[in-house]
Amino acid sequence: MPLKRLLLALVVMVGGFSTQARAVVTADEATLARLRAAESVLLVVDQSYVFTPRTAYRKDPIEGYQLPFARVARYLLEDAGLRVVEPGESGAPTDVTLTISAQGRAIARLYLDGVKDFLYTGAEIIGDITFTAPGMTSWSTEFRSQYGPPLRLNLNLGFDRPEGAPFMEAFNGATSFIAKLMAMVSKIHGTPPLIAALDDGNHAVRLHAARTLGTINEAGVSDALMELLGDSDSRLRKEAAWSLGKLRVAAAAPALTVALDDPDADVRWFAAWALARLEKNLGAEEPAIAPGN
Repeated sequence: MPLKRLLLALVVMVGGFSTQARAVVTADEATLARLRAAESVLLVVDQSYVFTPRTAYRKDPIEGYQLPFARVARYLLEDAGLRVVEPGESGAPTDVTLTISAQGRAIARLYLDGVKDFLYTGAEIIGDITFTAPGMTSWSTEFRSQYGPPLRLNLNLGFDRPEGAPFMEAFNGATSFIAKLMAMVSKIHGTPPLIAALDDGNHAVRLHAARTLGTINEAGVSDALMELLGDSDSRLRKEAAWSLGKLRVAAAAPALTVALDDPDADVRWFAAWALARLEKNLGAEEPAIAPGN
């Protein structure tokens, strides 16, 4: 293949989705009140995935591929005390509809050293989350997350197939669907669903709950995060230390000091970082976070 044609193919294969702005509608107080009063929700998920073949400029579908949008959304909504019904399930009429629309793309890169192959080592997921109900103004937000591709690769872990692209890594990313839906749920129901999610059966939900709680200044949050410092999962302990540092909770100093001896180096680093932030608040006339704020 001539060099010019090869370069054009690479541009098409690794290019991003359209940068066109997606619909975002802010929730007003009437909408939030309607959502808080809901007891049940109809959960609708529409997702699709594409890839660009090595020898073509078009985007082909990845047939049958699915990510656990519905399962994660159900975890979060049930933690908020809602009854969740999916299309085709039997049950009483629902109060609110939650629609998740997602499009994913396997991102390819041609590796000329190491594995020396054309591999789908990156993934991007974009979409919208929308709450609707009769007589209510719809509330929507967008999500966008990407993972890779790395510049160098020494091992092919199934990346020669587009369905082997790291979609789950993108799905669990810091700016992913999980983070955005969790922020929406917390705006409706406050911190109780997030604190409940710290004990969820889904690991990604627990991680995002710990991370999101680090942005919320309310009573009860710091106690839940301090308890998480004793979790068996080092990634959760790291998130807890980070969140406590973000919140600058003076009462967390003893627990963070214990975490300085954590067997995981990242947890020790984040505990030290959090303690350094707390030093600016220790001795102040008012605590870093007042109960009930």
